[in-house]
Amino acid sequence: MVGRKAAAVLVCSALLFGCSGNGGVGDPDPNADPPPDNYDIEFGGSGVVRWRTSDFPLLVYIPALPAEVVEPERTWITSNVTAAVDAWDSIIPDIADVADITTDQAQADLEIHWRPDFGTSPFGRVIWTFGGSTALMHGMELGYKKELHGIEANYADYYDNMSHELGHVLGIMGHSGVDTDLMCPGGNSFTRTLTGRDEEALRWLYRQSSFMRIETAPYNDPD
Repeated sequence: MVGRKAAAVLVCSALLFGCSGNGGVGDPDPNADPPPDNYDIEFGGSGVVRWRTSDFPLLVYIPALPAEVVEPERTWITSNVTAAVDAWDSIIPDIADVADITTDQAQADLEIHWRPDFGTSPFGRVIWTFGGSTALMHGMELGYKKELHGIEANYADYYDNMSHELGHVLGIMGHSGVDTDLMCPGGNSFTRTLTGRDEEALRWLYRQSSFMRIETAPYNDPD
């Protein structure tokens, strides 16, 4: 690890691999504690991936946007991404803060990397590698557009996108099939508020005692 933990990057992954966080392989018993039916395809049969509760709050480092992004878009993007860091707070029992902002890059668990080449709308992904009893999170990439018609409301997509990717960071490796859920993929299907299904998916993950542990790892630019 680097500093407290190595910095990580957000890249959306639909893969889910799981084994025991205690060193042995094991899947949760779906009859004893079935996952939310909206997510059973993504979770079922492959175990779960999650942090230890002692890892919270995760520290998130948000670097300055590239100089080509000017005001007021610069402020609109940054403020929405920053606000989304708190989107999943107080959902896991006894965990008030799952993520906080840090200005110390060396201490970050999660570092955002801005990318200009993700197309015409905000986009993100979390980069993972899996092996043994550990899932290594290499960080998050967020795409940006320099200008969205100069309308502040359009930049709410950055809140939704960051919230969605943070759901993956917390361990929701799959997606919901209900288009009103935050964890449903697709730019036009995001909502600004997590649904009860999203929240129960996270609570279900953190009820499981058998899991692949998430740790952070150095980020290597895919390019």
